[in-house]
This record gives sequence, structure tokens and C-alpha cells, in this order.
Amino acid sequence: MKLFQRFYRASFILLCISSSLRAMVMDNRYFPWLPHVYNGTDSRHGCLYVEPFFITASSAWKTTPAVRDREVGYPNLQGSLDYYNLAQALVLDGMENPIPAQWQFAHPFPVDMPGTFEGQGLSLAGYIPVHNHIGIGGSLFFLRLIAQANITPSADTISKLNLSTAGNQAQFNQLTQTFESLVQTQDGYWNQTGVSDIDLYIKGFDIQEYVYWCRKIDKSAVIGLLIPTGVQSSANFIGSVPFGGNGFWGWYFSPKIEIELKEDWKAGFEWRIEKRFARTVQHRICIANESNLFAPVQGPLYINQGATAAFVPYIALENMREGLGISFKYSYIVHEMDKFTDMREVKVPAANFTNMMKNSRWAQEYATLELLYDLSFKHNWSYKPLCTLTWDIPLNVMGSRGASKTTRVAVGLTVDF
Repeated sequence: MKLFQRFYRASFILLCISSSLRAMVMDNRYFPWLPHVYNGTDSRHGCLYVEPFFITASSAWKTTPAVRDREVGYPNLQGSLDYYNLAQALVLDGMENPIPAQWQFAHPFPVDMPGTFEGQGLSLAGYIPVHNHIGIGGSLFFLRLIAQANITPSADTISKLNLSTAGNQAQFNQLTQTFESLVQTQDGYWNQTGVSDIDLYIKGFDIQEYVYWCRKIDKSAVIGLLIPTGVQSSANFIGSVPFGGNGFWGWYFSPKIEIELKEDWKAGFEWRIEKRFARTVQHRICIANESNLFAPVQGPLYINQGATAAFVPYIALENMREGLGISFKYSYIVHEMDKFTDMREVKVPAANFTNMMKNSRWAQEYATLELLYDLSFKHNWSYKPLCTLTWDIPLNVMGSRGASKTTRVAVGLTVDF
């Protein structure tokens, strides 16, 4: 019996340290992997969080701030596709221009890449205080994602090349297949199941009660490590997206304060700076103004990702009626420009990182509405199970750009101990 208890405790601690939740990986432009900032208690109590969730997206905010209200398919976040620019890149790489002679006058030659994805997942997180002012925890999630990205002519191209004619449309489809064959990529469905990056952290905290006309003040600061276990995007499918940081290790620092103004009235704020460590990877290298997804040259590329900063204020009202409460959270996340260095021994044709750098900047904005229900209401339990229904809503109030408009709905259970 004692052996079983020891095994149970060890398993529980391991789950809490490396658990899977709404992960703290905030530097992903495709998903609202936002921090779970509120759990109904304070940093002196451990907790385990389990949450099935659903996500869906059918469009994204354009990268260019001047036209941020215009929406595009999420593959365009890696650069808009123009067959003229892509043909120029192929010529620079020593290939022939695949565009038919009667269409080579078309400049620009814009092409749309509408894309949608939906997925179902399970996220978990755990936290354990190990000292009066120190705790440890972690998070991770499992996700099954189905995405579809297509290549279609833009309205301007349809008009310019008279693609309403069946023969011309068939010729355009053949041209698309030729481009995809030459650069070794394809549109269509992409199906992937896997895990996110693992987030492990150490928290320092201090709690004061009945000070500054407040019932409680919970101050904390977190230093975290991001382990790149998440699914990575594929260079051969334009619809593929990474589940986490796309294979890059990272770290973050996050101070937080939560104030309980009076019983069941709480407000908090979390700020975060997150950075991935630079590394050299095998990657597509743009040589003209082509989309990053279709760059014909591949080779070693040194990538130093920009920093990600997040601003997350929230309020919570507990026990508004027999254990039922509500919380509201606003999240604004900004990712700075990435830097690239061509590591090929022979740098011919020369790299052109202008569009890659411009398209690497993005801003993401979300409102989160969460219903809370305390199962321990009117019960003298030593732990506090809290049921949650969460809705993450993409916004464009402060200026979202270069990020997917992904909606997330989740049903969760938090158990404090």
C-alpha cells in the first residue's frame, strides 16, 4: 500500500511538472496559446488543470499595418504569392520561366491562397509550491489539426487573363501544378497529430493580506524554459503550421500581480517577454520577392527570432450566484522582426530577406470570456474544483496584423490542493 502511495505521489508530481495545458507558448501567430492567468486561488496552493478544447480559423489579418482590416488566408502570412515574382526566382535559380508566353506580360500576377483549419486538443498544466515563496510548474497540450490551403487566381488575374474561359482556367491549373513540382511543395489537405512545446517554469511569489485596503495581494514572477517538442511546419505543404516554436528552444520572464479587492472581487495583470534561442536550420531561402512558402532555394539558414512581448490584464467575479462566476481577460501580443543569415557555402543565387523579415513581424489581440463554477460552493472541502467554459475571441482594436483569426472554445477543470 505504501509503495502504491509513493508511486501515485511521484506520478502526480511528474504530471504537474511536465503537464499539458493551454500552454504558455505565446509566440505562435496561428493559435491563441494564451496563459491561464486565473485559477480561483493564490500561489500558495498547488493546482492541476485539465482542458479539452476546440479551435477553428478561416482567415488571417494582413501583415501590412496600412491594410490590417483586410483579411487573407493564413498561408499568406509567409508572404503573398505572385507568379511573376516566383517565376523571376526560378530564372535566378537557373530554371526556365514556366509562365506561358502569352501570359508573361502579366505583372503583377497575384494569386490567392485561402486556407482554413480546425482542431481538437487536450491541454494540461500543473503547479506545486515547494517553499514558502517558490513554486514549480509546467504545461503542454495534445492537438489534432486538419488544415486545407488552396491556390486560386485573384480577381485581378481572372480579369486580366480571361480565366473565366474554361481553356484558360485549365491552363492556369496546369501552371500551378508546374510551379508546385518545380519548388517541391503542394496545396490541399494537411493532417497532423502531436504535442506542443513543453513549458517548465520556476515561480517566486509573495502574498500579503489586508494591506492597501485590499483583502489580498498576490505578487509573483516566473522564469520559464520552452522545450521544442512541438510539431513543426513542413516545407512541402503550404497549409502546415507549427504547434509551438517550430523547433527552437526558448525562455521567458513574466511578472504578475493579482489583487483581491474584497471577497470574490479580483483583478490582475501579467506582463511577459519571451525569446527563442537562435539556431541554424534547413530552410527555404528567398532570392527574389517570392513567397517564403515557394522559395526554390533551400539551404542552411541562421535564424534569430525577434522577441515576443505580451500584455494581459484581467478581472474575475466569483460566486455571483451559488458558485457561478465570470472572468474577462484581454491579451495583446507583439512579435518583433526576425533576422536571417545565409549559411550556404556558395551563396549563389544571392538571398533576399526583405520580405521574409517584413512578414516575420506580427501582432495578436484577443478577448477571453470565461464562465466559472465552483463545485465546492457550500461544501467544506480541502480542495477547490473549479469548472470553466472559455471562449477566446480574436480582435482588431489595437491593431492585429500578421496573425491568424483563430477562435478557441474550451471546457476545463482546475483542482486546487
